[in-house]
Amino acid sequence: MIKNLIHTKNNTLSERTSVMDKGIETIVFPFASWGESLALMTEKLQQLSGSTEGEFLSIGARLQDYYFRAGSIDRLASDVTAQVSGEEVQGAIEHLVTLLDKMQNYLVDSEREAGLDCESLGNVLRLLEQVVEPLSGFSTINKVLRMLGMSTKIESARLGNSAAGFDTIAADVANLSVQVLEKSQTILTQQSSLCDTIRKTLEGVEKTEAEQIQRVQGILDKTRASLASLKEINSNCSVIASVVASASSEISKGMSEVVTSMQFHDIVRQQIEHVETALAELHHRVTSCGSEEMDLAVEMTDICELQAAQLRQAGDEISDAVRSIIDNLCKVSDKESNTASKTREMAGVADRAGSSFFSDMADDLKKIAAVFASNAEANKSITRAMTSVAGTVGEIVTYVGDIEHIGEEIELIAMNAQIKAARTGAEGAALGVLAEATQRLSVEAQEQTGNVSRTLLAVTETTESLFHDVGEEAENLENEIDSIVNELDSVLNSLRLLNENIIEKVQSLEGEVLALSCDIESTTSSISVHELMASGLSDVLGALNAIVAEAAALIPIDLAKGKTARLQELATRYTMHSERKVHAGFAGAEGFDTFSGSGSEESDDNVELF
Repeated sequence: MIKNLIHTKNNTLSERTSVMDKGIETIVFPFASWGESLALMTEKLQQLSGSTEGEFLSIGARLQDYYFRAGSIDRLASDVTAQVSGEEVQGAIEHLVTLLDKMQNYLVDSEREAGLDCESLGNVLRLLEQVVEPLSGFSTINKVLRMLGMSTKIESARLGNSAAGFDTIAADVANLSVQVLEKSQTILTQQSSLCDTIRKTLEGVEKTEAEQIQRVQGILDKTRASLASLKEINSNCSVIASVVASASSEISKGMSEVVTSMQFHDIVRQQIEHVETALAELHHRVTSCGSEEMDLAVEMTDICELQAAQLRQAGDEISDAVRSIIDNLCKVSDKESNTASKTREMAGVADRAGSSFFSDMADDLKKIAAVFASNAEANKSITRAMTSVAGTVGEIVTYVGDIEHIGEEIELIAMNAQIKAARTGAEGAALGVLAEATQRLSVEAQEQTGNVSRTLLAVTETTESLFHDVGEEAENLENEIDSIVNELDSVLNSLRLLNENIIEKVQSLEGEVLALSCDIESTTSSISVHELMASGLSDVLGALNAIVAEAAALIPIDLAKGKTARLQELATRYTMHSERKVHAGFAGAEGFDTFSGSGSEESDDNVELF
């Protein structure tokens, strides 16, 4: 519409009428046409302000939303950073390290104790094996006693009544020798059974301990490797989280600057409103005046030129500002994309320590606990074996005591036989020799039983010591293992929950970052308000330039001077530095400073600072 009006005005100018009245040229100005054009320009500026204000407000609202979301992302990133590298996670990891050290120390102690237990069992076995030789001697004693008994019977029969009673003595010795043999055989049988029990226990303990120690050490090594991996994961997450937090902080600051820069719209809006007001007033004046008012035409030209300069400056300002916003938003979007990439990387790193990671570690540590529990059971088996050994040794001691008592009886019988043989006289000399031999054998039997008793006493002392130590160790172990297992469950559960919380926050952070990046990209691609504003202002500028050109063709050059004085009233209305700057550039800096300085105190209250 304005372009059509410009074309009409050009036609009017070509039809300019010069009337000669008494030799003086009268210039007729097309104020009506100009007034119509000014009205259209005023309407255009009103429409432009109205149509763009809604879009600017919409952009501002979105930018404000992005600003708050960027701040939320910044806080969430800082929260993730604090949690990843916080005392709670570090404390749980260090606690886990301490528990692993406890297990390692226990493994070393267990290996040492197992060695001592096996050594004690070996000593018991060797002591029991030492019993075989003296017990085997009882078989020889038995044979000799039987032979002596038979010889005594023969000699008693030869002597007849003079050796009465010696056959009874021989029978008693024979009977006692049989008892010695039976009891010694019983002891040997029990000794053999004990040795078998101890060998099996010893072999089982040695085999079990070797396998368990190797297995536990392997699991501990694996767990330490997992723990080292967890520390590495935690360290990597901490580094990435710091980068994300730093980037998010920069993004938040960048969004703050973008939101602040939106204030330019208010500046430009006021500038355009002031132009609109000036053109509306000018329209009112030109439509109510005669067609020959040279002063008004000159002033109108100055005003149109000045308003054109103001609109050009406003158009440049809004175009530069919007392009700057778009550029800054693109930079923010790029940073958000990079942040999203880093966040995905952090999520991937953190996911390496997912629930399966901790469940596997917990399973491994439970296997260790099971091994230690098995070790405790093995210790109990040693205790049971020692209980059995102690009981059997007690029985053996009883049998040895019986043999010793039998030996004493044989010795007593032999002494009685010697006395009786002496009373018999020379005929009983042979019986005396037999009785003396029997006495020597009884003494030998007693010595043998003494050796066996001393050996069994050593066995008893060793088994009692082993029984006490192993029993106490098994009880302490069971309590310690229960404590360690409970602590492990608690620490691993805490770490798992912390890690799940971190992963959840990282995933939330990634989602928010991606959403903000997409929204910013969508906004930047849809911003066209500056193009609409530039197009509308271009139409108005074209119409203003057309009026200025028409008027310039009609106004004598010498009358165009003195614009500073004519524009003083407009200068008093400015509320922004940008308007004053344009005015100064148009009217001349010195003249502008003169009248703007005098009125500065009166207009300071109306100045909006940007």
